[in-house]
Amino acid sequence: MVQHGMQRRSSPGWQAAMDYVKSGQIGKVTLSRGINFKARKSIGKVAAPVQPDANGRIAGTFRDTGGKPQMIDLDYKLWSAPRPVMPVQREQMHYDWHWQWAYGNGDIGNQGPHQLDVARWGLGNPELLPKRLMSFGGRWGYDDDGETANNQLAFYQWAEGAPMLFDNRGLPMKDMNWAKGYEPVFRINGKTGAPRIGNVIHCEGGFVAESKAYDNDGNTLTKFENFDEGKDHMKNFIDSVRAGKLVNSNLHVAHGYHAAALSQLANISYRLGKQISIAEVKERLAADKAGQETLADFMANLEANKIDLSKQQITAGPWLEFDPVAEKFIGEFAAEANQLAQDEYAAGFELPIIS
Repeated sequence: MVQHGMQRRSSPGWQAAMDYVKSGQIGKVTLSRGINFKARKSIGKVAAPVQPDANGRIAGTFRDTGGKPQMIDLDYKLWSAPRPVMPVQREQMHYDWHWQWAYGNGDIGNQGPHQLDVARWGLGNPELLPKRLMSFGGRWGYDDDGETANNQLAFYQWAEGAPMLFDNRGLPMKDMNWAKGYEPVFRINGKTGAPRIGNVIHCEGGFVAESKAYDNDGNTLTKFENFDEGKDHMKNFIDSVRAGKLVNSNLHVAHGYHAAALSQLANISYRLGKQISIAEVKERLAADKAGQETLADFMANLEANKIDLSKQQITAGPWLEFDPVAEKFIGEFAAEANQLAQDEYAAGFELPIIS
């Protein structure tokens, strides 16, 4: 029995919210938005990387997640699994690998799939991946050993239906001062929105933001009961094992695959990106009102943290065309994008190619 780890699929409240959207009571979906405003501080910068020994072991003093010294002695070759054994270029052995491309994929690939999954759910669970996508962002606010973006926007378009947008931010509210708080909520009409980590499904006559539905003026239309983060997710798995089949189609592993793939697709665009001016970024979103508004808010947060975008420009990936049936990039940049979509794996950890 295989079940994905997107816990919100086991939330009765979220199921009720999706049923409400599907009912058409607030019109057709016009945009599905995922949000992740989550503090991501510097991971530090080492004076020199720690070298593994001839047997692929790493031994030394790193720091733990609380900043305290932590003695590490491990089989780094096994830890690296499919990756080649490389020097460790970070102060914290564990977790901070998320922010280095050899092992991780940034917060869009860490927290992101949970919100990308709900966003796709809001579109009615399209069976295929999008036909077109773009991502841009940067790593701002500090100089450290991290490589992935700490602030990133991603835009997705399917062959039909509404588009999807993912908004990821990792800096504080202002002045690069974490004591002044993080981005509190995503705001609509200046007053209504979702928590720092959540989803908004925009429709013609209103929107669903987490546990409530609103009209376009921000007035509450309804509240969804039993709204949680999916506390019964593990119970549903055990029930499925006992039943010999999934007790709910929402648990199918395909949903997890799509969520992970959406994050990887965005990162491929981002990694092919070049630093460009704000004017050029705006030009790419000229026909996207919601995208323009999100970009303006995204930039305002950077400017509040004293990021000079004329000197630390946005890294903007190209619009990539994607064949959702073959699951291959096509058109301009296809060769480079398809190369990033695969990798070479160490002996014993190869992934079979299934055609």
